[in-house]
This record gives sequence, C-alpha cells and structure tokens, in this order.
Amino acid sequence: MLSKSKHITIYTDGSCLKNGAVGGSDGGYGAILIYRNLLEVQNISNLNIQNTSFIKNDFKLNENFFFTSGHSSNTTNNQMELSGAIAGLELFIQSFNFDTQDAYKNEFLIEVHVDSQYVKNGINDWIHNWKKNNWRTAARTPVKNQGLWIELDKLNFLIKPSWHWVKGHSENIFNDLTDHIASNSAINQASVSESEVISRIECY
Repeated sequence: MLSKSKHITIYTDGSCLKNGAVGGSDGGYGAILIYRNLLEVQNISNLNIQNTSFIKNDFKLNENFFFTSGHSSNTTNNQMELSGAIAGLELFIQSFNFDTQDAYKNEFLIEVHVDSQYVKNGINDWIHNWKKNNWRTAARTPVKNQGLWIELDKLNFLIKPSWHWVKGHSENIFNDLTDHIASNSAINQASVSESEVISRIECY
C-alpha cells in the first residue's frame, strides 16, 4: 500500500440571508482546498495551524489552492451548508482527477473542516440510522434535505475524508475566507471571481 503523501485540507461553508423565512431566502456556499505534498513539507504537524504562513508564503491559485462557489434562491442555511460540503468534495475530484483506483486513492490524506455541527454530526453519526430507517429520523419523520444527504453520502463513501468541526468566526483564516465566499455568493447571487478571492487574501 502506498503511503499517504498528498495532504488535502478542505474548508466549506454555507450562507442564507434570511434563514427561516417562509419559502426560503437567497443563499450561497463556498469551498476552498489547500494541497500540500507531505514529501516536501518538513514540519507536518503544523500543516493545519500555519494559516497565515501558507497565505503569505505558499499561496498559488490553481496549483496548491483551489476554490469554488455557488448560489441558490428559496433555500435554507442547512441546505447551503450541505451544498458547500458537496462542492468541496467535488472540487477535490475535479482538481486531482480523482478516481476509485486504490493505488491512487491511497496517496491522499483528506480532511474536511466545517463550522456546521449539522453537517459534521450528520455525516459522521446520524446518517447511519437514517439509512437503516429508510431515511426517517428517530421520531419516524422524513429526514430533511434527503437528496443533498444522499449526494454527500455517495461522495463521502468514495473519498473517505475525515470530518472536523471548526468554530466559525474564530480567527481561522481559511474558515473566514470560505465564509466570505459563501456570503458574497448569497448576496450577489453569482459565483465569486478569482479577483475577489485574491483581494480578500491580500487583507490577511
């Protein structure tokens, strides 16, 4: 078996301008991906800590840093959080031509960071009983956002990342940047441009 020499860190977020509004509201989502080759990194233990160092010294758009965004109307915050997680995993597949060949898959160590307990707990824990119960909750009510959960579950099975919760708005640069992408996508109802992302990064 090959060692996992390629480290992928993904941050995802979702935003809804008026969450809870009748009929939903405008929303957006974003995801960023940071790639590090562990064979070229001496201090592996600091990979997830050195946010500022990476942004200032190592950032190369479309080489070791990738991003994506999207938007929707008549949506909810949870739907956008799920859409962001799906988009983050799809971004990985597209950026690295990921397939199901074990020899290739084993090269990657993949972490997904979300500030939504709904997403983290859902994909790590709740989803197992939901599927056993034919997509019903413990209260026997239909699972909300079932279509999005099914899509995320398929990607999760294929890629097998580890999932991590990060506190939102807690001075984590990557979480802040993803929040910015999601919020701007919601406000403008348009995908965020490269120039917008670069402009935001220059503020750090």
